Amino acid sequence: MRSEHQDLIDLITRKPHLKDLFLAVGTDEQLTRLLQELVSVSDDIRPLNGQVISRSTILDRTERFIQCSKKADEVDDTDNQGRPKKPTRFVPPLEKGQLIKAKFTAVGSELDKEHYAIVWDVIPNRDSVQVIPTESMKNKTKETKHRFSIGKIRPLVLETVVCLEQMTCISRKRIVQTEFTKQNIPVYISPDQEQRIKEGFRVMLLKEESLLEHLLKNNVKFVPEFSNPTQQLSHLLRPLASKDYNKKVLTYTLYNDPTEYKITWVKTSLTKDQRNEMILSLANVIDTETKDRVTARNEIYQQMLKTVI
Repeated sequence: MRSEHQDLIDLITRKPHLKDLFLAVGTDEQLTRLLQELVSVSDDIRPLNGQVISRSTILDRTERFIQCSKKADEVDDTDNQGRPKKPTRFVPPLEKGQLIKAKFTAVGSELDKEHYAIVWDVIPNRDSVQVIPTESMKNKTKETKHRFSIGKIRPLVLETVVCLEQMTCISRKRIVQTEFTKQNIPVYISPDQEQRIKEGFRVMLLKEESLLEHLLKNNVKFVPEFSNPTQQLSHLLRPLASKDYNKKVLTYTLYNDPTEYKITWVKTSLTKDQRNEMILSLANVIDTETKDRVTARNEIYQQMLKTVI
């Protein structure tokens, strides 16, 4: 006759390493409570977007968090003579604009898994680092005022998208090595890329008006005709440093760009909703199998001009 706990005994027999785990949990109340929480984890169904985050994913996040927390601090706390050095400095040193890779452990819709990130603020003797997480530019990536491409950061192959809405402080314990850090070759964003990020902060945090927002809010019976569409169609998500009207002509400048760009407002047969939808679609284009987003944007712009009356 099998005993009440025979199944458990059989399990330990097959997996002897479980014996030590059971003993450790049984003598540690905190571990017991944690194990009870882990056992009770179930799928997380996000009601707003219908996304399901599986139990396995949540447990993976927990494991990743523990792994990062266990990591020892890497510090330089002695001088050349082996004497204590104050203040202690973390190694390797980090600088603003440097590209790193970090392990994120999300709750809900927060950023998850390993991602490259840009160091935005760092103090040598503090563990926390302010970073802007990034993603690779994908065909279906829709750029917004919170999330947009800053171009390629060498040695990465794809364009880099900054996720300003996910900007956060992380512990250095989350930073992992990459191929270029293993070779002790730090990688940095360019001055132009840094300026583009600052423009994003102007729109997202300071609520400065972007060109797209200006076009949507003004002259709703008209559509914009750009004097230099090749350049100006890339300005939609950028903030306006100045703007001036002369009759139906808008003259504007961008930050760190003294060039005066012009837009002429022309009458359209589109309704207000149709007009706004078409202007929004200029910013929301994606790459497809048949055409890239630049080509698609130009085609939408030409379609909009055909509505002029």
